[in-house]
Amino acid sequence: MPWAIYDKNQNLLLRAGQIIETHQQFEGLIKKGLFRLPKSAAVPAQGVALAMPIATGEENTGMDSSYDFEEMKLQVGSRLQLQNASEQNSERYFAKYLGHIKGVSLFVTTPTVDEKVLFIREGQNFVVRAFTGKTAFGFTANVIRACNVPAPYLHLSYPKQLHGVEIRSTKRLAVNLIATAQALDNADAENLTCLIVNVSPTGALIAATQTIGKIGETIQVTFRVKLGPIDGYIETNGIIRSITHVEDAEGENKQNIHHGVQFNELQQADILLLHSLAYQKLMEGSSES
Repeated sequence: MPWAIYDKNQNLLLRAGQIIETHQQFEGLIKKGLFRLPKSAAVPAQGVALAMPIATGEENTGMDSSYDFEEMKLQVGSRLQLQNASEQNSERYFAKYLGHIKGVSLFVTTPTVDEKVLFIREGQNFVVRAFTGKTAFGFTANVIRACNVPAPYLHLSYPKQLHGVEIRSTKRLAVNLIATAQALDNADAENLTCLIVNVSPTGALIAATQTIGKIGETIQVTFRVKLGPIDGYIETNGIIRSITHVEDAEGENKQNIHHGVQFNELQQADILLLHSLAYQKLMEGSSES
C-alpha cells in the first residue's frame, strides 16, 4: 500500500508499505471502508486510483500492475462497468466506451435502467472497470459533464493511472443456470435444455439428461445472467473436452451426463458479465467448485 489505510472511524487497518496478501483480506478491507482517507494521510503521487479491479473468483492471477490509459487499448464500443465510488456495494451499471481526448476526458454512454437514462450529476465519482484481452482494469473517474445532445453521454475525467490484474487461469464458480445447448457438427442435433453447474470465463460444466455431442465437437450454449437491474443473455460456442456419467444422489441407475466445455468465442461483454456474476456470488457467500 502506498499509504496507511484507515476505517471510517480513523482506526488504522494497514500501515503504508504493507501488502494485501489475499482477495478475502481485500474484501474485508472494502467492507470496513478503506476508501476514506484522513486529512493527515499523504496523497500519493501520480494520482494513483483508490479502486482496484475486483478479483472475482480467479486463481493464479498475476500481480497487480499500474498502466497508462493508452496501454489498455480500449476499442470503441467496449463495455465498461460503472459503480458509485461513494457507496459500498452499490449497483453496477453498464456503459459503452465512445472515445477519449488524451489527458482531458473519456466519453462514455450514459447508463440506462429499464430503458430509461440514469440521472447522473456532474462531479459524481465512479469506479470504472473494464476487461480487455487477459487483463482486468480498474480506475476511478468523476463526471466532468453530463450531456444529452445528440444522445446521452458523459465526459469522465481522464485517469492518470490504472490498476490491472492479469488473469492467467480461472476457478469455476458454482451456479445453477438453466441453459440450452446444441451440437453444431450435427445438422440434425436437437437444441437440448440443460443445467450449467459451474462456469468461468474460460468454460463451464454442463449437465444434461443425454449426451449433447462427442468429445472434440463444437456446441452452441445459450444462458441467461441476471444481475440486479441487468438482464443479459450469453450465446457462445465451446468445445466438449470431457464427458462423465454421474449417478444421482439416491444411488439409482439414473445418470446425469456432465460435459466439460471450453469456451472459444466468448465476447468481451460476456466476460465482463461473468466477472460481475462471480463478484455477486462472492458477496452472497456462495461457494466455488
